[in-house]
Amino acid sequence: MKSLLRNSGLTLLELLIALILTGIVALSIFSLDIFGHYHIIGLDKRRRVQNQVSDVLEHMSKNIINAVGNTAISGMSPVNITDGPTVEVYLDKPGESETSGDGRYGTGGDIWVAYRYNSSGYEMRYCSDYGTGDCNADWSVIGKNISEFSPTYTPPDNFITVNITGCWNSSEASTCGSPNNPAVNMTTRFNMLSVAQN
Repeated sequence: MKSLLRNSGLTLLELLIALILTGIVALSIFSLDIFGHYHIIGLDKRRRVQNQVSDVLEHMSKNIINAVGNTAISGMSPVNITDGPTVEVYLDKPGESETSGDGRYGTGGDIWVAYRYNSSGYEMRYCSDYGTGDCNADWSVIGKNISEFSPTYTPPDNFITVNITGCWNSSEASTCGSPNNPAVNMTTRFNMLSVAQN
């Protein structure tokens, strides 16, 4: 009778082993959960930055491909890249007739538009009426968290190449590209089919 009672209980060693195994299993599940949340949050941040940069490039693409002009005839380039940097583009405004222009270039109701990088606010801005070299309309923000904007214009080839870098928190440039502050860099080339150099 004594042997039956003695074998029916747990020893202290068995209890310790069970607690250790339970702790290891619980810690593994908890670690996987934290790891998953960390990466999902990082991926979501990266996706949002990528969408911001992509939206800016898409907006630019819709306008820049409509650039018009002939440098040999007018003596002026239909594209200007200035400090700031600012990209000025002369656009064909659909449905406009051939009447006197805005005095800067071309004829008809065609318009100048501009894209400007605001480095202090880490924003890309757009002006829909840049007729006199200044924005005659309000600058609208088309992208935030932009940490770098680098446009180049190659006149003989009629291309504008744009390099944009976006960061989750652009004000912390030193950590841009880290897991907590993901960065996205996109480069694209816009072909201006209606711009002639000769």
